[in-house]
Amino acid sequence: MAAGLGDTNAPWLVADIGGTNARFAIYDPTSQPAAVPLAAGRLKTADYPGPAECTRTFLHAHWKEQPISRAALAIAAPVTGDVVSLTNADWRFSIQQLRQDLALNHLEVINDFAALAHALPLLEKDDRVSLGPERPAEKGQPMVVIGPGTGLGAAAVLPHENHGWAVVAGEGGHTTAAARCDREAAVLAHLRRENRHVSYERVASGPGLLELSRAIAEIEGAPFSYRTPAEVAAGARKGDATCREALALFQGFLANFAGDMALIIGARGGIYLGGGVLAHLEGLFDPDAFRARMEDKGRFRDYLERIPLWQLRRQDAAFLGLRRLLSEKAENDAAAP
Repeated sequence: MAAGLGDTNAPWLVADIGGTNARFAIYDPTSQPAAVPLAAGRLKTADYPGPAECTRTFLHAHWKEQPISRAALAIAAPVTGDVVSLTNADWRFSIQQLRQDLALNHLEVINDFAALAHALPLLEKDDRVSLGPERPAEKGQPMVVIGPGTGLGAAAVLPHENHGWAVVAGEGGHTTAAARCDREAAVLAHLRRENRHVSYERVASGPGLLELSRAIAEIEGAPFSYRTPAEVAAGARKGDATCREALALFQGFLANFAGDMALIIGARGGIYLGGGVLAHLEGLFDPDAFRARMEDKGRFRDYLERIPLWQLRRQDAAFLGLRRLLSEKAENDAAAP
């Protein structure tokens, strides 16, 4: 058996489906964690009415070999029952109906950050980069992964005496954003005029970056013409004051959230930053300032100073986590009477 992965007779399909992109890959179940997929592709979520049509399109274009028997999908939404609705896309579907539509023997559907959390125990040193000074992780202690994308995801990995690790997925990104200074309070108050509840996702995600820049411009009476988070980042690189302040606020709110999650979970095994937004902020994201803001929790500063903080470098971490999940399910099925 490959390290950390299980064995079945047919290839495995995994997919990481967010509000913007749906990424697919097919793996040999006997392959090592670092293996290259047998096939891979990416589609736009909005181009399809649901996961069945999207998955069929990928399979038709990239896979005409033996049938797939096991699949695992990471979905940017809470998964609390058979019916799943994407938080930032117009998809609503039944897991059991999807399994039947795709003619699968086994289908697992989990939250997208739960998939990343499943990968954390399998990551190697080269799969991450330290943000700020390197800190040693405490072995066997909880870990947290968070990240801004179309939304703001979060999940935890907890030590489990029987299974090694247990993954807990929540909706922490929808907790209420808190201000640490008068300027942040003013921006949040402005955003509350349109949204009674301003969550961390509203200010620490891709769309949140755009909302922050718009709010700053409206407060200052300045012109505002940016249409996407990428345009805000480009404006910051050109020295636009509104965009640069929006980036600073975005980073501060995200750091607040990271510190809160670390304290809630007791994440002495480390905090991982994922999500698609940070990869596009190279040169704009200040890891030292982020770390200092994350640790600024009064009497518990010393507690947080000892926790390692990393950014995920491995692009297929969600796929790795989904393969680990399928491995566990295959092993459980094989052991069942």
